[in-house]
Amino acid sequence: MPIFQIDAQLLPGSSGGLVINKPANVAMIDGNLMYNQIKQFVFLGVYSGEFKWYEDINIGGNIIKIGNLYGLGNVWHSCLIQQIISDGVNYHSSAS
Repeated sequence: MPIFQIDAQLLPGSSGGLVINKPANVAMIDGNLMYNQIKQFVFLGVYSGEFKWYEDINIGGNIIKIGNLYGLGNVWHSCLIQQIISDGVNYHSSAS
């Protein structure tokens, strides 16, 4: 998958923000477990918003759309950022 999810409820406008880990000696980078004697930050990816779904609620015969959030943020993997910048993103929906 080109993205992973984090448990974070961020404010609107946070999309495009960097996602980094706290300083550590060990990190998973491009699928490889890496070790360093000095604790350092690792750039994990770029935040791109939360998944939101809507449901229709019937209140007295009126249908109202209510938005729901899981509190899970989508993050593009850091190894894909250069490719996204140069090529863009092609999204294909399976919905018709």
